[in-house]
Amino acid sequence: MKYTRHRILKVSLAVLLAVVLAGAFCYSPKETYAAGGTARVSLASVEGLSAGTEFGFELYKVGHFEGAGLVLDEAYQGSHADLSMESDDSEGWLASAKTLATYIDGMASKPAAVGETRHIGPGGTAAWTVADNGLYLVKGSTARDAENSKINWTPQPMYIRILNGDQTAALTNNEVVTKLVRTPVALKHSVIKAWDIPEGKSETAKPAEINVAILYGTTTVDVVKLNSDNSWSWAWESEEDGNKITYIHANGEGEDPTEKTFEAADGDLSWSCMEIFTVEDLSAARSAALEATDSVTSGGAVTDDEAAELAKLSRRFTVTYPDPEQSEESEMERINITNTYSVTELEIIKNLDGYVDNGDSSNITIAFRVTGLDADGVEVYSSIAGITFGKSDDLTKSTVVTGIPVNAETITVTEVYSAGYTPKETELNAVKSEDDGKWTVTFDNTHGRTPGSGVVNKYENGAISDQQGLTGGSGN
Repeated sequence: MKYTRHRILKVSLAVLLAVVLAGAFCYSPKETYAAGGTARVSLASVEGLSAGTEFGFELYKVGHFEGAGLVLDEAYQGSHADLSMESDDSEGWLASAKTLATYIDGMASKPAAVGETRHIGPGGTAAWTVADNGLYLVKGSTARDAENSKINWTPQPMYIRILNGDQTAALTNNEVVTKLVRTPVALKHSVIKAWDIPEGKSETAKPAEINVAILYGTTTVDVVKLNSDNSWSWAWESEEDGNKITYIHANGEGEDPTEKTFEAADGDLSWSCMEIFTVEDLSAARSAALEATDSVTSGGAVTDDEAAELAKLSRRFTVTYPDPEQSEESEMERINITNTYSVTELEIIKNLDGYVDNGDSSNITIAFRVTGLDADGVEVYSSIAGITFGKSDDLTKSTVVTGIPVNAETITVTEVYSAGYTPKETELNAVKSEDDGKWTVTFDNTHGRTPGSGVVNKYENGAISDQQGLTGGSGN
């Protein structure tokens, strides 16, 4: 028998047996003298997953070999994750990995991961060199699709078993087990009401409640009430997967949450809130929410009490919607509504063409009726105002009427008592300023002293008694 000068040692290299919870990959065993190895995870392209989407993966050593089996390390034994499955029980290993991953997320003091977080996209591979044999958990972070903000992708957790060598696990969608799953985008939302009311007006001015429609795009999802009981706010969560939207509102303790799932129309897929000011709009919003989602928080026919609060709101307040406040870290959005106390005023100007002279020092008062109508022709304001003249006063005087409601679209002023003067017009519509929203109306009288004639009207006890030397007729 012939020998070489050097004795050849036969060495068998180590076992590469990877137990991947999401995929049941099996490898043939070999032997090696070196402990540890390299754990690898590859990410294949998945239908619908945009190329620029990137995932972060962490590796944790969670178990060790004991006899012929695997045992959780002490730090993870509280998870009670089962490691007794057969090697080809992919669903069992996946369930165990999920249990352990959830436990790690909830740990007050999370153990350190092995090495640094690896970031990869479709077609990429993450690798960690580890020094010890044992069971390792690969835990991936949920990622927002690079081209569709309404889609999340979540890697399923998996185990990799290292026994004296390298192990590689593929994370892909296949016909056996889905290891990269499309998951809804979970967001938090709130709407907050702020009041801008002058000091001293707060308690008497604002209504006891307001009604707010919650919309997603053009879909009315819910109609809710904001009041002092809920601190003038409303919170909800959403789970969004493309156009499939779920609205979730947590009710009181012991009550099931309100959940509504609907298909949103294409277009502006974003949340907004709209404050409701009229009975007609409240009724229409409730009907729209019922049609879209089969339920509404604040539903039914509009009651008399609700109508009264709507009238109080619409008469006294304007509304603005400041830009929503976004928090990308916590996936939260705050929608703001501000109501401003905005009653306006009316100035009535009266021009006389002669001095008042009623034979003594007493004054006369010319009276006006003020009427305000809203856009539907419904009366929203009515009052009486007066301007008082004395014989030594200027020929032009005015009075200011305050508290004109902001929902008044037309202000009509009627001179109802002229104290002997005849106005050119007995009824006029006031004009609203585009600059400050104030109203103005001017009445001209033609009886009295005609310019240049030196003639005055005589009054006794508020009524005309003489018109000596009167010229100019009615002065049309």
